[in-house]
Amino acid sequence: MKKVIIYSIILVSLWFMTIGMNCETRQIEIPVLGTENHLFEVEETISTYNDQFMMDFTDEINRIKADNSFDSIAVILLQNITYTIQDNQSAAGTIINGSIDVSSTSYNAMTPIIAMTNIDLDSVENVEITPELEQGGVNIINVELSPIISGTDNTLYFSVHGTATPAPSAAKPLKFKVLVKVYINVIGIVKVDVPVM
Repeated sequence: MKKVIIYSIILVSLWFMTIGMNCETRQIEIPVLGTENHLFEVEETISTYNDQFMMDFTDEINRIKADNSFDSIAVILLQNITYTIQDNQSAAGTIINGSIDVSSTSYNAMTPIIAMTNIDLDSVENVEITPELEQGGVNIINVELSPIISGTDNTLYFSVHGTATPAPSAAKPLKFKVLVKVYINVIGIVKVDVPVM
């Protein structure tokens, strides 16, 4: 759809040029949604869990830029983050409390972005959850992914941790998977010639 709009503008501009009207170059900002996913597994015989992973958005940003013929990228903003509990094999009635944290540099000095409060694993299994995001974590992602501020570094570090009740055991461990999806809004710039009256 974005390409159709761009090509339509270009064709109209060329038509005006053929009938002798002057044109000037203008920049148009076009937003395109992108996403990165990560699936991790929790398997513990104790009440606490912790996992760390990183996401590199470089390939997705470059794909969006190429697919939409962007001359440049104005800004990249976090659109949303969702998570889905999958393949839950924990004890019936297991509830987790914890958070997903984020950092732009390493697994140190993490900032919370999602609170996972009283999550009943049985009741939410295979349901994509769209939680409220903590503003501090949102700010870190927006600064890290902004080409104006951060240049070419598009890597984010995440930590997922929390506790579970009832306490798991070797016979019935805490065992489930979490699919995390990070949605970003890539706002690209396209230069077009438009007719001037």
